[in-house]
Amino acid sequence: MKVGDFIYFAPEIRYADLDLSGITLPDQFRARIEGFFLMPAQLCIEQGHAFAAGLLCVAAIDAISRLHFGPNRLHRLVRKDFCSFARLLLPSFADKGRAHVLYENFRNGLVHEARLKNGCQFSLDAPSTLDASGPTPVINPQASDQ
Repeated sequence: MKVGDFIYFAPEIRYADLDLSGITLPDQFRARIEGFFLMPAQLCIEQGHAFAAGLLCVAAIDAISRLHFGPNRLHRLVRKDFCSFARLLLPSFADKGRAHVLYENFRNGLVHEARLKNGCQFSLDAPSTLDASGPTPVINPQASDQ
């Protein structure tokens, strides 16, 4: 994000101050995810904007899954990394089918078509993080199923 003459990696952390040696880089990356994705998602939730909150959460999952499974790979294994991350670290998506729905209908729909696919939706009224009880899956970006 550019503010004035500076480009920021995270709120209050300029790219010029990024610690690529690795000593503080993990904290800087956390500041980026929290400051540019998760905190704005929480603000969207507080204002009732489920779609925007869900978009930010899915983008955060995509970024974190890449870092978790191999940021230095020559070729990214997007589907594998994203779904594995969801299954292993997000309790609501531990089931392979649920992780696939998150990837195909939510992540891919948002990234490639600026929409949710197959009638899926975000809703702050859904009773759990992933509600698959109806005709189409619904994700509640504020729910915590742990």
